[in-house]
Amino acid sequence: METAKKKTRIGIMGGTFDPIHVGHLLIAENALEQYGLDQILFIPTGHSPHKDDREIERSAHRLEMIRLSVKDNPAFFFSTIEINSPEVSYTYLTLQQLQKHYPDWELYFIMGGDSLNYLEQWVQPEQICSIATILVAVRDGFDRDAIAEKIDFLRQKFSARIYPIDSPNVAISSSEIRQRVERKSSIRYLVTSEVEEYIDRNNLYKGQK
Repeated sequence: METAKKKTRIGIMGGTFDPIHVGHLLIAENALEQYGLDQILFIPTGHSPHKDDREIERSAHRLEMIRLSVKDNPAFFFSTIEINSPEVSYTYLTLQQLQKHYPDWELYFIMGGDSLNYLEQWVQPEQICSIATILVAVRDGFDRDAIAEKIDFLRQKFSARIYPIDSPNVAISSSEIRQRVERKSSIRYLVTSEVEEYIDRNNLYKGQK
C-alpha cells in the first residue's frame, strides 16, 4: 500500500518589512525550530492596486532588503506574490493562492501577539484559520493569560489551530528604525549589517517623517 507523501511544512511571515529587522528574523527562526517547520516564506505586503513610480521603487527596496536578510539562511526564502498582484492584498487570498499552487505545502501563518486581538476584524478570518495553522509570537511582557484566553476563544469560534511561539523580547519596530535613520541615530544590530549598508547607500528613510 502506497503511503501518503509527507507535506512540506512552510511558515508564512507577512508584513510591510519597511525595513525587515532582526525581530522578524528571530521570530521566524523560533517558529522554524519550535514547530519543526521546513522553511519560512517571507511575503512583503503589496500596496494600492494603482502603483505609482515611487511605490514601485519603495517595494523594490523592501524586497531587496528581505533578500539581503535571508540569503544566508537556506530555510528562509521570499515571494513577490503580493507586491506583483494588481489586487488588494488580503491574507486569506494569499493563503488561498498558495494552497492552490502548492498543494504539497502545509501552511503555518506566523503573526505577532498584538495582532491576535484583531484577527476577527480581518477579512475572512475563518478562511485564514481553515487554510493555515496559526503560530503566535508571544514575547516577554505579554499577558500570557490573556493570550491563552484569546487563543481558546478563536479555537472555538473558527475551529482554529493556534499555538504560541516563545520568542525573545526584542522590542523593535520598522517605524522606530525609520525614525532613527531620519534623526541620524544608529540602527546597528537592529537590522543586518547588509541592510544597514543598503539603507545608507540608497538614502532610504531620510527627509521623511
